[in-house]
Amino acid sequence: MPINHLEALDKALYVKDLMNLPKEMNELLNFIQKNNSNSKVLSSLLTSTIDLSQLSLLLQQNGKEAVTKIIMAMSNASKQGIADLSMMKETMKLINASVSIAEQNNSSQMLKNLMLLYLPWLPAQDGVGFDLEIESYEEKSQSEESSITVMISTKNYGNLMVTLALLAGNSITIFINCSDTFPKEELLKRIKSESLKHSVQPNVVFEHKTVKQNNEVSQQAKINTSSDSQINPFLLLMAHSVIRHTFELDNIGSLEG
Repeated sequence: MPINHLEALDKALYVKDLMNLPKEMNELLNFIQKNNSNSKVLSSLLTSTIDLSQLSLLLQQNGKEAVTKIIMAMSNASKQGIADLSMMKETMKLINASVSIAEQNNSSQMLKNLMLLYLPWLPAQDGVGFDLEIESYEEKSQSEESSITVMISTKNYGNLMVTLALLAGNSITIFINCSDTFPKEELLKRIKSESLKHSVQPNVVFEHKTVKQNNEVSQQAKINTSSDSQINPFLLLMAHSVIRHTFELDNIGSLEG
């Protein structure tokens, strides 16, 4: 494979293929739940929380196997007279970083690693103008409601504050606070299309705010979760979807501008 000439999406797929991971995030979450379930028959998937320690073990094992594959590929490439192995080395560096994070068993970093692996223009490289930060906080409420809060910085529409709350089963309320110039209808259409794939029932509520736009701001996403060890897969999938589609719409806005 001429890996040095792969586009960003192909590179991301190549990394997941090396690590023997599914192409889509929902497939990965299903896989983890199946292998962590004591029940012989699963009546429904993606209905319980994901134990991040299971994800940690998976990334450690598969990551180490992937590094072995790359070393063998580099050796074969050298025998064939291929001198430029820079992209293979970068890929190995990325996978080694994933393994290192998994071994630390840091839940916030684990979630960040997962999100980066399944955002289409990543794995990120220096200079892409994108940043992702994840934190966890203790749930102060007595309720068992699970939630994720995402603050997204865009180049063309200022900041968006998105709160996703799982009310019951697979019903999610998504509150989006954004500027009145943000393409809300297009994001809503994309969210509904995405929710159908994951059997999620979303209730999306937009709130408007006036934001001074700053085209010098880089694209960023900061995620806060209500648990530091487990996370509801519905919330994770929809948070991932909102981030991805928001940045895609922001990039379209840059081209149109």
